[in-house]
Amino acid sequence: MNNSTLFTGTLGGILIIFLFITAALWFFLPFAVFGIKGRIDRALGLAETANRRLEAIENALKNETPPDA
Repeated sequence: MNNSTLFTGTLGGILIIFLFITAALWFFLPFAVFGIKGRIDRALGLAETANRRLEAIENALKNETPPDA
């Protein structure tokens, strides 16, 4: 197989389609990453709030005296 027939035929078509799809995905990747950054930051803030609340509940339960039996 010489270089002039590399991109012809079925294999060449599949290769060109694969390369086009890969290039398109590679182009849009940064937009996807920066697009979800805000969501990740919000989720992190909610997780930190939940952790603070759980810590407060844990401390309240540690300081609570058990009822007399």
